[in-house]
Amino acid sequence: MDIFILTRGRFNKQTTIKNIHAFDWCKPYIIVPTCERHLWVKQVPLENLVSVPDEYKAGDIRQFILEYNDNRHLVLDDDLSFYRREKDTVKLKQLTKGDFKDMIKTIDEYMDHGFHHGAISAREGNNRVEMPYVTNTRAMRALFYDAKIVKNLGVRWDGIKCRMDFHFTLSMMLKGKRNIVNYEFAQNQNGSATVGGATWYRKAELMDDMAYRLQDMFPEFVTAVEKTTKTSFGGGTRIDVRIAWKKAYEEGVRRSSIRRKKYILPK
Repeated sequence: MDIFILTRGRFNKQTTIKNIHAFDWCKPYIIVPTCERHLWVKQVPLENLVSVPDEYKAGDIRQFILEYNDNRHLVLDDDLSFYRREKDTVKLKQLTKGDFKDMIKTIDEYMDHGFHHGAISAREGNNRVEMPYVTNTRAMRALFYDAKIVKNLGVRWDGIKCRMDFHFTLSMMLKGKRNIVNYEFAQNQNGSATVGGATWYRKAELMDDMAYRLQDMFPEFVTAVEKTTKTSFGGGTRIDVRIAWKKAYEEGVRRSSIRRKKYILPK
């Protein structure tokens, strides 16, 4: 499995790289805008340093990563902390290097069993799920997928300017591909809209617009709703989305069945 970390404007604050002990063992690909490449050349092996055009937004970069090769991918934001549940509890402890290796092994096992896309659960709400995993549910921030299968299905990452995690997962489900989110492990973000990353273009108005855009694209499964928060994206009232994930997967299975029937030739 190839690991990719997207980063911009945070050269001196690399939370994900630090927390997964990245260069001790897994040698992830670091994806940076061309204007920041010079900052990284002495820190990252050149074969693991990949630059993209400065104007690329998050969806463009994720699409670039998808097309990079046909391997299994784990794509991470640059500001993540990771955790693992203590044995037989829902309490979380900081992830060690060995724990991270176990996490990668678990993801590979999922894909060996036919789950071609999924995620590591968010820390928020992790303690409300006792099972080690949930299928056909929300995935964000730490996503994995089989690049060859995604490309064969024609699913893309650049179909929307933000909220692309949701767009991608819905698109895969509507192709009849179930997802899986692991709850034995968890990831947490420093906070939405912190300096760096996608904040150079991802403003509150765009986030609201893309909530409505997602609703327009998937009207049977997405509902745009007002939500008031204290901290997320600076706090206040914003437009969020409520998504019927299982319904989307069921519809994807139905559509896939119809497509298969079209190719059954009469005897």
